Amino acid sequence: MGTDFIQRVGKTLKRSWDEGRTRMAAPNLTTRELIGGTRGVAATVVSGAQLTPGEAVTLEADGNAVVVRRGITVIARNSSPTEGALEALRRHQNILPGTVSVIHSISGTVEVTVSC
Repeated sequence: MGTDFIQRVGKTLKRSWDEGRTRMAAPNLTTRELIGGTRGVAATVVSGAQLTPGEAVTLEADGNAVVVRRGITVIARNSSPTEGALEALRRHQNILPGTVSVIHSISGTVEVTVSC
């Protein structure tokens, strides 16, 4: 009788545990999510610049800042990037290809993902 109970109830216990784990991993207002296997850089959009998600851009080191360029035009800038972002740029001769992943129109910022 004890083994039957464990076998019968075991599946429902596992199912509810997996659902709880799924809820914990779901993004909400307090989580920031980056695309797996990539790095992200946030930047402030330059006045008048229009960006679209999925657009190919380049990131360049400009002293202690990171600029996002479309061709030779600066379209976004981060004046205080993380040390990891600057180190990645230094390892790749201060220029990396990137993709516009998220545009935050209310704050005037953009997130650019870089796979390196």
